[in-house]
Amino acid sequence: MRLMTTTALLAALIGTPALATDITIENFVGKITIVEGNDGLDVIQNGKGDLQYSQNGETITVDGGLNSKERGDACKGPGGSWNLSLGSWNSTGDTRLDDYPELEISVASGSDLTIMRSAVEIIAEADLGETRLDVSGCFDIELADTTSLTID
Repeated sequence: MRLMTTTALLAALIGTPALATDITIENFVGKITIVEGNDGLDVIQNGKGDLQYSQNGETITVDGGLNSKERGDACKGPGGSWNLSLGSWNSTGDTRLDDYPELEISVASGSDLTIMRSAVEIIAEADLGETRLDVSGCFDIELADTTSLTID
């Protein structure tokens, strides 16, 4: 029931973005899929955290509401906990984010992406503009293409 309510709220709140949409995600742990289109944001499943969503002009913002300890707890366990793929360069690891929310974001090609203070698994099927990643803990990132990439 909560999933349906959240999805209906997002449809009303986010609406249909304009051409390129900036995406900002912070204090979040979970999985994110970015596809090309103009449908906005959809929550596929709820998990830990108190997600807050907003849209201001052409910026979609998601705040996962998790502090650094909560974000760090998501990545506990044996083995490597990071993975990055961009073009032909790959690293391997293992994220453990199955108990956390999954977001699907549909935006126009060239949209900017900013991730701050988050442990994430991201699959970006859409080509992105400026991409800034401040990931903490575990991460698994697969990007189709980006005009610029900064990782902290």
